Amino acid sequence: MRPTLLLLLAITGCETSHDGAPCQLDGDCGSEVCARTGTCAAANTLRAVHVTWTVNGAAPSAGSCAPLDPLQIDFEGTITPGVAFAPVPCTAGLYSIDKLPIDLDQVFLGPASSSFAAQGVIVSGSDGNGNVKLDLR
Repeated sequence: MRPTLLLLLAITGCETSHDGAPCQLDGDCGSEVCARTGTCAAANTLRAVHVTWTVNGAAPSAGSCAPLDPLQIDFEGTITPGVAFAPVPCTAGLYSIDKLPIDLDQVFLGPASSSFAAQGVIVSGSDGNGNVKLDLR
């Protein structure tokens, strides 16, 4: 079973807080903000992301989610190291995160104990938020 806290997958080579440790609060970063990856970044390089999902094309329910729970959600990219969160309740049908680096442009969602059931590309909307719709199968 995966831990219930944020999993930092790799933060080497990235800016961290002024004392060299992963940041936890915006105050750790001076004039920058603390991204959800634990690194300091300029505010204009971060965005909010909203991931919604269905299960086999229908709204998630206790029955359809039973074989999938608990879920894990991973945000990945080609430049910034990825970040993962678990457990994510399947029945919620929504996972929102703020202060995610904009170069983390892929999302993977699936059971924490096995391979990912769905993946998608984060698309920025006119409101500046990244929105992703997935279908778990």
